[in-house]
Amino acid sequence: MTTPKFEAVIKIEDSSMIAGIQYDPMTKTMDAQFRNGGVYRYKGVTHLEFSLLVTKRSTGKAFHAMIHGQKKCVKTRRAPFVVPGTSEK
Repeated sequence: MTTPKFEAVIKIEDSSMIAGIQYDPMTKTMDAQFRNGGVYRYKGVTHLEFSLLVTKRSTGKAFHAMIHGQKKCVKTRRAPFVVPGTSEK
């Protein structure tokens, strides 16, 4: 199993749910940190899907349309990154 090597944290300003995301194009893995502090790892996210997610006017709507419920995910035990303004669990 390859360990993801994430790009920089992208802080999400327009979402009441998602605080930040990271993406590794080599493993097609995306971590999303939610405003409640929970972090979920999504597998099989293409670079196009990630790019669309971060450039859409509504990140939350794009997330639900392209990622949530369509990609395999697992809740991580600890936040692999901290986005300013969120609580860390």
